Amino acid sequence: MKGGSPKEVKTLVKVREKSLELLARRLQVDSDSELIAMLRSILEEARVRDIVDLWEPREAALTYWILLLTGVNQPDEMQVAKDLLSWQAFFSKDSARVLCVQSSERDSFRCCSAAFEVHDCPTLVMGDAPDMHSYLKIEADLLKSLIAKPGELQRLLAKLHALIQNGRSLQDLRELMAAESFWRGLKVVFKEVKGLISINLAPG
Repeated sequence: MKGGSPKEVKTLVKVREKSLELLARRLQVDSDSELIAMLRSILEEARVRDIVDLWEPREAALTYWILLLTGVNQPDEMQVAKDLLSWQAFFSKDSARVLCVQSSERDSFRCCSAAFEVHDCPTLVMGDAPDMHSYLKIEADLLKSLIAKPGELQRLLAKLHALIQNGRSLQDLRELMAAESFWRGLKVVFKEVKGLISINLAPG
């Protein structure tokens, strides 16, 4: 059987029982139920998730945050998650959407890792649209440095969120963060930040 697109596979799953029996014989499987199981397995492997599919329910927000974790109860990861979730719950509320994606969530984690070029955990990604085609990425070393000083990570989250709330774009944020003055209110060394926080803008 030649491979098809996910849409074609879904069409096969929906064909009538008689057709399934004929196809089952051609594929040398014992029953139409075995064929359906095979097609479902193919469909699962062929399934391509996009970042926008992760946001369920589809509720609008100003900023969208995804924290990628190994999910093995690392203290630094748990602290980053705690700071992020408490900031969202008590400060940004409905104006920010937050997801924590563990490596055990294979489809979602693989989708995020590929889309955001993530090589280490924890990594925090922020976008101003649910598709997150343009995004800001905070690397693990900067996250660990921020959580070492109570309140610093939440201060950075609040500052980034407020800029988006006030109409700034990710392009604007890139220019602002390139200046040492942006970091003066945070207990981080400007020279050490370079390379640990970046903004990727979608073409066009």
